[in-house]
Amino acid sequence: MVHGLRVINKGIARRISGVRYRVTPSIITSLTASFIVLYSSTTTAQMANFSSDLKLLKKHFQPIVLQDQERRVAVLGELQGRIMIATAGGDHGESIGWIKRTSLSNGDQPDGSIGGVDRLWFGPDGGALSVFFEPGADTVPDNIRVPAAVNTVKFNTVEQSEQAAKFEQEVRFTNHQGFEFNALVERSVQLLSQQQTSEALSTPIPSDIDWVAYGSSTKVTNISQQAWRQETGLFSIWNLGMFAPSATIIIPLSKPLDKLTSYFENTSLERQLVTESAAFYFADAKSMDKIGIPVEHTKPFMGSYNPQTKMLTVVHFAINDQAPAGYVNAVWDWDAEPYQGEIINVFNDGPQENGKPFGPFYEMETSSRALALKPQESDRHFHNTYHFIGDPSSLNKISTHVLGVTIKDIEKAFKTFANK
Repeated sequence: MVHGLRVINKGIARRISGVRYRVTPSIITSLTASFIVLYSSTTTAQMANFSSDLKLLKKHFQPIVLQDQERRVAVLGELQGRIMIATAGGDHGESIGWIKRTSLSNGDQPDGSIGGVDRLWFGPDGGALSVFFEPGADTVPDNIRVPAAVNTVKFNTVEQSEQAAKFEQEVRFTNHQGFEFNALVERSVQLLSQQQTSEALSTPIPSDIDWVAYGSSTKVTNISQQAWRQETGLFSIWNLGMFAPSATIIIPLSKPLDKLTSYFENTSLERQLVTESAAFYFADAKSMDKIGIPVEHTKPFMGSYNPQTKMLTVVHFAINDQAPAGYVNAVWDWDAEPYQGEIINVFNDGPQENGKPFGPFYEMETSSRALALKPQESDRHFHNTYHFIGDPSSLNKISTHVLGVTIKDIEKAFKTFANK
């Protein structure tokens, strides 16, 4: 979901700071008010082209357009080097990615909750070591605050070329325990070439499909005088990509898995399918869910496929299954083990009381390991996204090789979910 904290469906009980409470519709509204404005026109969102979306962005920002032939991405230094939209078809090609067009269309300066296909965030958002609550504040929805470092602080553009840009900024923020992080964040974004894409996926790109590939590498350096330790809390680099539904998510498994991790108590099991080699999830923005898989089952790829648009998306990311400090835990539970979190998650948008979704969108998310860094030490996380559009028989070559499933397998799963 567009973060802040995860939006939680009506009637879900959570325990925060040892106190059980029930999430009501009014709390849902307060949770999302800082991050999302309702967007009501699905058709308009999916029909927008790159040029029209770029025009909207220019009303409020100074987007940097990276391009290679017909492939384009628009990047905002004002939003921490966020990649907002992409296209495989030039200025008038379809705009890939969900953005909050209603907010961009009006005269108000939008905040950081306007979407994007590759957005920087820091975790965890929940739990005792959350970076979304001021020290001493009650961990209730009304007290959520998004760190300015990933919301309102402008990053400086330090390098720029036709296909790449680099941004950096020194940031400070505190976690709920009162520990202050002082970090230098360097974020490099790039429009990936055909050779880079083929090498990363270890497979050639079929000549009869359209495609665009882009990625980010975020480096965080501890520039304080104190080591960042597990005892005082650690944070992670968190990448999130937002896309228009409906699509079937594919998560390749490194070993068999009994079930997906459900972050909400009412997670829809009818949208899930786990086989011996992959997990499938139906992202249709009709049920607000968040799922993931344990670190020990994770491969460095995940993907999605939309049979209506014939677009296969692959996400490739950094993975460290031997991370000494583990991965931060994003569940809203004070008692949860703080470093037994997950590398990948999927968020499915869903309806509010008025029956409409916030977006509609779904997210594919990845996280770095917890950053246990001594002064002047650094760590980084990369998150690359590849979109392929064309005949399913050609897309099948990529899905089979990279995700380990055929397009027919995905379409079958999609029809099974959609017919329920």
